Amino acid sequence: MKKILIWCYVTISIILFVEMTYSESKSVFLFHSEIMEGYYDSSKQEGKFGYNASLSPSVFYKLNDKNTLFSNYVVSYEETDQVIEEEGVRWTDRILAQTVILGHIYKLSERLENKVSVIGYLELSQGTKDENLSTGLYNYWDIGLKDEIRYRTGFKNKPLVFRIGYKFYYRRFPNYEGLYYLIYKKGPRWEKDYFANRISANAEILLNEKTYSSVQLTYLWKIYTDDLVMVIPSVEEDYPYSTKKRQEHVLNFELSYNYSPWRWLSSNVMLSPEWRRGNQNYYDTDQLVFIPYVYDYDLYSGSINFLIKPWEKLLWQIGYKCSYKRYTNTLAYDKDGDYTDDKLYKLDHSINLNVSYPVYRNISVVASCFWDFSLSNTEYERIYGYNYQSASYGLGINYKF
Repeated sequence: MKKILIWCYVTISIILFVEMTYSESKSVFLFHSEIMEGYYDSSKQEGKFGYNASLSPSVFYKLNDKNTLFSNYVVSYEETDQVIEEEGVRWTDRILAQTVILGHIYKLSERLENKVSVIGYLELSQGTKDENLSTGLYNYWDIGLKDEIRYRTGFKNKPLVFRIGYKFYYRRFPNYEGLYYLIYKKGPRWEKDYFANRISANAEILLNEKTYSSVQLTYLWKIYTDDLVMVIPSVEEDYPYSTKKRQEHVLNFELSYNYSPWRWLSSNVMLSPEWRRGNQNYYDTDQLVFIPYVYDYDLYSGSINFLIKPWEKLLWQIGYKCSYKRYTNTLAYDKDGDYTDDKLYKLDHSINLNVSYPVYRNISVVASCFWDFSLSNTEYERIYGYNYQSASYGLGINYKF
């Protein structure tokens, strides 16, 4: 309750500051805040309560007709109670995430503009009873630079927008050390840290007043700073690493189609294949099995979403998503933990429902439901769950300015 009161105090303070400061200036201030209390249930573990809250203020300051400065800060916090009944142990999972963006938009012409931004990201998580937010094993931070060019034109009298972007960033996991290094004090230590290059190209076209479509192609190249490629150890030296650094390439394609037959209804259909290829292998020293390119997969996903506004204030969002991921070399396990001859795959289905209703000015009451179903051809789930069902329900307040 104390955290909820603090969140309410911060939100109200920012609202008052906005109303007094930015009402008659050449700055544009955007603000979004939300707090949700909810319940999560899963076929793998006991149901539990939790909540999440987020704040997101943004400022755009127009220097002149060609130059605009902008900044954005996003902070979110979520908390979920955990319990192990057999051991009588209780703790709370926590995740605190913060994003800071500082940027500049330069308008070269009426059709062409360039946006450059510096982006910083920090995520702190507590996932076990022995951790806290500062010592979480999977804590990480990012720092990066992004440049995006946007060009507005037309095709057969239809508005068309092109975007080309490039982002370079570095991701660091300060608390995560490789298992082999922890045991033998050699080999890759900071095996999760990497540099990344992300290139994207996007096109959007307004086909008519009811329909628009978009297509996007994204390429991601990750270069790990310390992780080495695994090999089969030689007889002379029991050391399972080569001198090559680990790398990954991810190619994603997304096709989206939006249609609004009536004012109160709009729909979106999305198809998105993704392929990941890398040079990392895995050698299982217990079963003496070598799996080349262990993280490579083909992923195919699709979704359909509806936005329904049956009357002026009430807003419904309903969506369904399906994805199929098949690893190209990783093998599935049987119930005893032994490898089978089949390649591992995972099939996911999810359904979401969100309802919002404004109660005062920019404040709305929101309710959400989410169901997830996952199936796989692996039966051994002592370390990671592949086959499960889960559901979450939330109720909260949303403020937008």
